[in-house]
Amino acid sequence: WMDGDRIADARIGLVAVGAEPDALTAVSDTLRGQQPSPELFAQAGKQAAQQCEPWADQRGSVDYKKHLADVLTQRALTKAAARAADADLMTATV
Repeated sequence: WMDGDRIADARIGLVAVGAEPDALTAVSDTLRGQQPSPELFAQAGKQAAQQCEPWADQRGSVDYKKHLADVLTQRALTKAAARAADADLMTATV
């Protein structure tokens, strides 16, 4: 959720990597009130990866799964911010 050019609130959900939902609130706290940026999303991705406790299996190692949590969190946040910006532009021009 955006409030002008600032993130009003954000929620992160990760599955199959042993991340507890309550542990990911720190990521939300990091994002809240900030302007979206690649640097901010990189910080959030690193935090999300640190909160994971995945197990190694046929789908990948622990390090690989933590890397995915980081990268996919960054991608999701980037896409969400772009969608929010597009929605703001659409409502401003209507």
